[in-house]
Amino acid sequence: MKTKVIGLIMLGLTNLMFAQQNFLAVNDVSSNLNKKKATVESNSSFVNAVENSDQSLQIKMLRKKMLEFNIENLNVYSKNDPSNYDVVLKEGKNKIAITYNQQGDILNCNEYFYDVRLPLSLQKEIVKKYPGWSFASTKYHLTYEKNKKAKTKYKILLKKDEKTKTIVIKE
Repeated sequence: MKTKVIGLIMLGLTNLMFAQQNFLAVNDVSSNLNKKKATVESNSSFVNAVENSDQSLQIKMLRKKMLEFNIENLNVYSKNDPSNYDVVLKEGKNKIAITYNQQGDILNCNEYFYDVRLPLSLQKEIVKKYPGWSFASTKYHLTYEKNKKAKTKYKILLKKDEKTKTIVIKE
């Protein structure tokens, strides 16, 4: 009985741990887009770490929204409170989770994209290594932390007749 009471007390206290965090869901990103290029320029380290001219248009478009996002337009933004802001941008199944600091700089980012076109160099490499196989689905995940090298991972499902094969490529 004593352990059940302690367990219930601990469960009740667990909910209070998140009381100091502000959560915000933004459904219409267009009202928070920056009309100037300030965030793009201040986040040049992010752009340099992740940009690839051969990336899918889906990735480029959602990333553009992320770079133009203006945290100052958020209801919870305060110039006086040095906080970090977690923002999630979604488009279909694709998602980018970003943490901005008070100045709008990207501190870290996780990107998840499904069924996107692979870079041409990667497609050629796979076709050469697995002749006769076709692409069934692709998953792309990028992890970025400010002042660190971005990590990318492709998970590709290949099909040939009734066989399937999953390959993972990390860069």
